[in-house]
Amino acid sequence: MDRVEHVDGGMAGRFTLNRDGREIGLLEYVWDSDDTIRATHTYVPAEFRGQKLGDRLFDALMAFVCERDLNLIPECPFIELKLKRLQTDSDS
Repeated sequence: MDRVEHVDGGMAGRFTLNRDGREIGLLEYVWDSDDTIRATHTYVPAEFRGQKLGDRLFDALMAFVCERDLNLIPECPFIELKLKRLQTDSDS
């Protein structure tokens, strides 16, 4: 079973997706201030793409942002695209 883990290292953090002890995806962020993070990088190895693993990492990030009432700056193109799609869906 895949498991999302979160490590917040103070000035930066990451969400990792693990399967059978192997990291199969990651999403990295940095803190800009006490209430703002920048999502800087998302990566899923080619052999695991097409399984919606990036979506799972995005969902974990959004849960973290919502739980802590944070502002999110999407520097990562994948995160920026996902946020635009959320906005489009909510406008419909």
